Parts: sequence; structure tokens; C-alpha cells
Amino acid sequence: MQEVKATVNQIQPDKTAFSKQVTIEYDFGKNLEELAELIGEEVTYNYAVSALKVALQGVIRRVSITKDEKGFVSLLSPDEIDKAVEAWKPGEVTRSSSSKMEKMQADFAKLSEDKQAEFLAFLKGGGVPGEDE
Repeated sequence: MQEVKATVNQIQPDKTAFSKQVTIEYDFGKNLEELAELIGEEVTYNYAVSALKVALQGVIRRVSITKDEKGFVSLLSPDEIDKAVEAWKPGEVTRSSSSKMEKMQADFAKLSEDKQAEFLAFLKGGGVPGEDE
């Protein structure tokens, strides 16, 4: 048995809020085989695929965009997205393989020459980027 919590929210006729938490115990089985016995293999499969699709949609959202130096978002190419999706392993939490230094270098390379010079001056102690002295 596993504990399942749900919050019930409704607006009453007098416009006040009704909010209560309900907790129940539900038998999902102890493993995949028991779950399939309880609800059927097809239902188990369909729910698994549905949950995996939602997880994959999240991956696609995270890997599909890039930002320019002004923060504007653009979509990566289908090949770049496919490559990132192919590396996805359901259930594994993956972090970017790029180090902070590699990310900074990539971001720096996207800057215009003027912005790069401004940033280098800042690093050398020349003030804050974008501020006139």
C-alpha cells in the first residue's frame, strides 16, 4: 500500500475557498509484475508510456533552445534536438557535460566583438560592462 495525497479545491457559492487535503492508501503492488496483475498489462504499459511522454516533453523543452547575447531564444536544429533526445535515459538525472568554463567560453564566443572587448575590460578591472565611466 502506498499513501496518495490530493488537495480538493473548490469555490463556494459565497465565493469563499474550500480547500482540504485527502490522504488514502492504495495498492499499486510492490513491483511491476504485481502492478500488472492488479490493473492489467495493457493499462500498465499505457500509463508507463504516458508518463514517459511527459518526461520526454520536458527533456525536449530543456534541450531545444539556445539564447543569443541579448537573451533572445531560438530553436536548435532538428538534428541537434535529436542528438540530445537520443542521449536521454528515462529515470536518470543527467547534468550538462559542459563545465562552467566551457559554458562561459561558449557564451563568450556568441558575443559581438564589441561586447567581448567590453567584458575583457571588465575582467581587467576596467569597470562594470555596459556602464559609462
